[in-house]
Amino acid sequence: MAGAEPLEHCKPLFTKLGLQTIINLYIFECTSYAINNLKFALFGSDFHDYNTRNKSKISIEYCRLTKSQQSHIITSQQIYNKLIHLSDKYSVKDFLSKFYSWLLQNPFYSLTEFFNMATADICF
Repeated sequence: MAGAEPLEHCKPLFTKLGLQTIINLYIFECTSYAINNLKFALFGSDFHDYNTRNKSKISIEYCRLTKSQQSHIITSQQIYNKLIHLSDKYSVKDFLSKFYSWLLQNPFYSLTEFFNMATADICF
């Protein structure tokens, strides 16, 4: 498709061809799920009236089992909490559009790679 060599790294090819990795698609779907279901989420401000830095983040429920910790719902909440600094700046439609474009420029191969990225590096 791109005429690449067999051992050539694929990340630049994803960017060049404008294709999302499977992990990027999962991150995007989790983000849109979290944004569309905010009315069901509990935030830090729901527990107290103090002005803390985590008041606008979703309070993630404790899960004893690893299987539960890696569920779609918990992952969606964690991704939303990582992007909270950007979600308030744009409307939902604009945010999702800009985030999708940002993901095209930053292909990920794992969720760990996304979560290890500094929050300041996620900007659009």
